[in-house]
Amino acid sequence: MKNIDLEERFPDLQPIDAPPTLFTFNGCGLGLYGQRDVDEETGTYVKTRGLCFLSIPLLSLDAPRLGLATPGWYFRGKEPLSAVAWIWNVLVVTCVLGGVGFGMWRSHLNSPDAKAAQKLAEAVKQADAGRLADAGRLYREVALGETKHSTAAQTGFRNLLNEGLTSPDLQAAAGLLNEAVRFKHAGAPPAVFQGVVPKGVALAEKQAGSGLDGAVSLLRAAAPFATESEIEALAQARTKLLEQLIAQQPDNMDAVDDLAVLYEAEGNFERCEELLAPHR
Repeated sequence: MKNIDLEERFPDLQPIDAPPTLFTFNGCGLGLYGQRDVDEETGTYVKTRGLCFLSIPLLSLDAPRLGLATPGWYFRGKEPLSAVAWIWNVLVVTCVLGGVGFGMWRSHLNSPDAKAAQKLAEAVKQADAGRLADAGRLYREVALGETKHSTAAQTGFRNLLNEGLTSPDLQAAAGLLNEAVRFKHAGAPPAVFQGVVPKGVALAEKQAGSGLDGAVSLLRAAAPFATESEIEALAQARTKLLEQLIAQQPDNMDAVDDLAVLYEAEGNFERCEELLAPHR
C-alpha cells in the first residue's frame, strides 16, 4: 500500500483536505451508500455520499474513495459520480422541478384572476349560443369581483346589452335584462345600462308581432332602468302592448295587474276600474 501511487492508480481521484460531512437524524441527512470499484491491492472502494430521507438516498453529491479503519473509514479522495448516480440525480431534479412547475400551474389555474378569465371566455361562448342570460350572469359575477378582469367584464356586459337588445329572441333579451337588474342592484355603474330603455322599446315594438308575451316581458324588465325623461315613453309603449295582449288573453292576470298599475299611475282610474271589474 505504501508503495502504490494513488494518483497513478486512480487518475480520476481528487484529493480532499478533510473528511466530507456526514450526519443523519432518524434516517434523514447526509450518508454513505453503496459500494463500487473495489481495489483489493489498496484495500479501498468507492461509496456514494448523498442526501437521504428515512434512509432512502435522494440526491447523490459526490463519491469518496475510502478504506476501512478501526473504527470507521479513512478517506483517500473523491472519484467522479457513476453514470447511474448522474442519471438518478437528473431524474430527481426533473421530478422536483416538474412537481414545482405543476404546482405553480395548478395554483395559477385556481387563482381568482384565472377563474375570472375562464368565466369571461365562457360568457362569450354563451352569448354566441344565444344564451344571453347565462352570458350576462358570468359577466356580472366577474365584474363584481376584485380581479384585474372586472373592468373588462363591465365592458362585456354593456356590449352584450347592446347586442342583446337587437336580438329577435325577446325572451332571451328579457332574461338578459333581468340579469342587468341584479347587476344594477349590486352597484354596477349607471353607464353600463345607458340606452337600455329606448333600445328595449324599439325592439319590443319591432318584434311584438311575433310574440306579445315576449315584448311585454322585455319592457317589464326594462322598467328599472328608465330615467325621468324615459318614464313616459316607456309607460306608453307598455300600455299599448299590454292592451293588445289582454285583448288576446283576457285572463292573463299578470298582464291585467301590470296594465292596472299603469292606468293608476297616469290617473286613469275609470279605465282601471273597467279593466279589473271582470276579475272581481
